[in-house]
Amino acid sequence: MPISSRAERHRKAGACAGRRTAFWILALLLLVWSTSPGRAEADATTAGWTSEQILEGVFKRMSAFEAAFPINESLRHVTIREQDPNDGEVFETRVIDQAVRGRVGENPTREVESCWIDGESVEPTRCEDKDQIAAPLRIFGPTGADNYTLKLGGRTIFQEVESWRIRIVPREVTSRHFKGDLFVAVDDLRLLGSEGTLADLPFGVESLAVHLCFEEIDQGPVVKHGKIDVTLYVPVIVHKRLVSEFEATQQRLLPAAG
Repeated sequence: MPISSRAERHRKAGACAGRRTAFWILALLLLVWSTSPGRAEADATTAGWTSEQILEGVFKRMSAFEAAFPINESLRHVTIREQDPNDGEVFETRVIDQAVRGRVGENPTREVESCWIDGESVEPTRCEDKDQIAAPLRIFGPTGADNYTLKLGGRTIFQEVESWRIRIVPREVTSRHFKGDLFVAVDDLRLLGSEGTLADLPFGVESLAVHLCFEEIDQGPVVKHGKIDVTLYVPVIVHKRLVSEFEATQQRLLPAAG
């Protein structure tokens, strides 16, 4: 199918820089959740707990789980659509299969196994991102309280489950800080999902929204699927929207050595 002149102009106008930014944001936000917190130790509901008990319970359980299972391995099927930010016209679609190994607080390793651009199979290197980024600041663990304040946002329904909304408030406004909400089940504080953005958007990023959902495996919850919606804007150079969606399979949590 011929490429429209509009799409061709788009590709010539900063497409490379835009893709690097998209991969950077995807990697950064997945780093925040490279491993996930475990379930509550007791089966009793937390409905009668005070806000202080709930927040302390969430922080302690998540920190303990990250310490016990610091490494996560999975396969991720990623679709990235480059679109016009005004009318949604799709300029390019990339479909990527990659093996990901992440450790809490560190950059993950990502090996691209296959890459498709607009329905055509290309060399995996076309979908690789070799840029290294600074790991995001941890929400939990020994440094979490230095980086964020947790606040209770009340009860809500998330994915049809009665949940607590936990607001993550960064202590500083930087592009290494997450800002948004976690959703944990009222019955056992297991993590169900998160919604948010970066506290300070990097240069060239006009808007950013992140949605992640979790599933339970034997040791606890892991990221199951997610969506990252980002609009890039640099005057004269680039103005486009990238919508990235992924599904994670073959998940494994590895225990800490020793």
